[in-house]
Amino acid sequence: MAYGRKYQRKRKSTVAKMAKGKSTQIQALAKSVRSLQLASRGQHQYLNYFQGASRDNINSPVLAVNLCNFSAMGAIFGTDANDGQNPKIVHQSFGIDAYVSLENTINNEEDTITMTAFLVSLKDDIGGAFNPTTGALTIANGSHYVIQNGLCMLNKKIFNIHKVKRKVITNHGTPLANPSAQTQSGTDFRFYWKHSPRSLITNPVGEWTSLSSALDPSKQYYMLFFNDNSVADLESPCVSYSIVHTMKTVV
Repeated sequence: MAYGRKYQRKRKSTVAKMAKGKSTQIQALAKSVRSLQLASRGQHQYLNYFQGASRDNINSPVLAVNLCNFSAMGAIFGTDANDGQNPKIVHQSFGIDAYVSLENTINNEEDTITMTAFLVSLKDDIGGAFNPTTGALTIANGSHYVIQNGLCMLNKKIFNIHKVKRKVITNHGTPLANPSAQTQSGTDFRFYWKHSPRSLITNPVGEWTSLSSALDPSKQYYMLFFNDNSVADLESPCVSYSIVHTMKTVV
């Protein structure tokens, strides 16, 4: 049996409709505005910046990765340093390629680690736990999150939760050179997250590339890695990540 496919007509803006109307002064004005709208679309530039880390320790109970530390990002894919000389930019999107492992460059972790990873943005109720000057996030169990044996839930009054991943990794207490019976994810796991904030970032006293965070909490993003790792044995899992941020210039 053949099925018909339903197509939805794309709606035109009010200005576009007026520009197609009868020949009047209003129509002439609408055409001028429409021309400016179309012209402005072609003037935006898309810039790319890189943020990365190699084997950051994930210590108990949480590692917070600031995804809006624009001052630490490097220009890539043809973007020049001069392209960031503007007080405003749109944080269009970012893609995260992350790898979590028990293999550490200092002391490998062999024990069982229960981990919960979140991609979050803040709400205004975060208050003093967020430092807009440095981008530091200081959160406490019972107020901002609750955790038991690595199983974590966030306070939704202060966090917007965009992504979440829950994993158990272990080598059952034996050296990593000696493989053991695997659990959910063995000794490591890798994942990819894509998100599009489309946030207007503004620096009132300089270039946006000098900001260590978005000054508005609602435009500030983090990766949070909660876990039940014990620091007593001086061992810990780690995370490596490569992040590409796409920024859109403001005309």
